[in-house]
Amino acid sequence: DLELHASRQVGLLDFIASALPASHTSKPGACEVTVYLLRLLRVLLSLPANRTYFLVQNLLPPIIPMLSASLENYIKVAASNSGSSNLLSNKTSIENTESSGSGEVLDGFLWTVTMIVGHVHINDEQLQMQGGLIELIVAYQIIHRLRDLFALYDRPQVEGSPLPSSILFGLNLLSVLTSKPGNL
Repeated sequence: DLELHASRQVGLLDFIASALPASHTSKPGACEVTVYLLRLLRVLLSLPANRTYFLVQNLLPPIIPMLSASLENYIKVAASNSGSSNLLSNKTSIENTESSGSGEVLDGFLWTVTMIVGHVHINDEQLQMQGGLIELIVAYQIIHRLRDLFALYDRPQVEGSPLPSSILFGLNLLSVLTSKPGNL
């Protein structure tokens, strides 16, 4: 816990928030950096005080366009991989999309946005900031892109195959967006 508090005090959250836009490109090496930054951010945001800091310092808005682009890229890759109607090849295409790194990046962005937007607010200013973030999510058509993501997987799955994690993270985000603030 002390290390997580110290990370905020030495500026690690600010650094990650500013490094993510620079690392989020289509180059494979940059995708790897993005994955590691998102993994570290996930650990740091496990502490409620760090989530509050992230919200109050307004560090989430640059991540929302990256989530939108990540969703769009993931959908394009998954759609091009699932051109065949064969269920077995569909399962393989899902695994290829997940293992390409784009799945983990998408999951990281979905998780981060969900944690900050769903963070239990302490005061009215934070509630207003969360409202502004929700408006930004709508403006970047995240909800429409989630619909497109869900549509990729609306056909029967191979028995015993799990839903892709991106679907579960997307459902979590929709749950947060549609719940009353502070009820989570």
